[in-house]
Amino acid sequence: MGNSFEAADRLSREDNVTFASAFMYVVNIRFAVLKHYQPCYFGVPQFQEEFERYIAKLKNWIAEVNGFINSIHTVDVRVYVTHGQGPTGLVVTPHYWEGKHFRAGVVVRTFQGPERDFSDATREKVTLQVNGSRSTGIAADREQFGVVAMEETAQAWEDAFSAALRQALSDEVLNRPRMAIDSDREGLMVDGRILPTSVEPRALLFEVLISREFRRRVEKSWPVLIEGGDDRLAQYAFQRLFSRDVTEEEIQLIRDIAAKYSYAACIAMLLHSEEYEERYGKGLPGAPAGQQPIFPALSSSDGET
Repeated sequence: MGNSFEAADRLSREDNVTFASAFMYVVNIRFAVLKHYQPCYFGVPQFQEEFERYIAKLKNWIAEVNGFINSIHTVDVRVYVTHGQGPTGLVVTPHYWEGKHFRAGVVVRTFQGPERDFSDATREKVTLQVNGSRSTGIAADREQFGVVAMEETAQAWEDAFSAALRQALSDEVLNRPRMAIDSDREGLMVDGRILPTSVEPRALLFEVLISREFRRRVEKSWPVLIEGGDDRLAQYAFQRLFSRDVTEEEIQLIRDIAAKYSYAACIAMLLHSEEYEERYGKGLPGAPAGQQPIFPALSSSDGET
């Protein structure tokens, strides 16, 4: 863990774009190590911030190379003329619209319109052709200079966090079948709206836990807990969050807050408690090995949740 961080951090401080390939290689190793030793890396702010720096660095290099490529591909559209000597002196004869695409000052392609057609429509047609050649040249250079691979790598790093976070919340908290919408890069679909994964993980977890979709799943166990009956929901919450049993005083506090304020206030109390802050900060609790998702774990022996 330490060596992979030092290597990635060292290369992230280089300014020359020639280090981009080495940087991507080392950060990919860093990610593999992180994933192995910290399976819930996507919910840890420290690692999120670390990879945000790497992604920003790579995107800066991408912008630098794209800027260079765009600058060497230029176009020029004008009327082609010839110069000759006439009875009264120099004669300039216009012939047609001509467009040229240059790469680093060297002509790549030339386009021309019909003879003696100087209309705006012909100029626009030639301009469209020469710009099309420029776009093709830029695309070829982006591939050749490795920009496409760099962009794919940056996207993969982003997806490694956002996709894993979405899937963990869907599997572990909502415990719903996987849907196509869960692959949406915009965020997690809950209650018919998108919750962006760009916010801090704890805030996202809070939104999921107070959602109608989640509350429908605890509509039996929550009232029973508040009314003084089965306390499995509280026991599970404390085991999952703090790896310990809930005390009678804590259960009574939950009941008091629920009665005076709301269900959401109880969730906020847990996620913003000192114990949560000390363990996870603004991140997410990891999923302990062998731990069931919430709803199966809450199922009673006769199958009723």
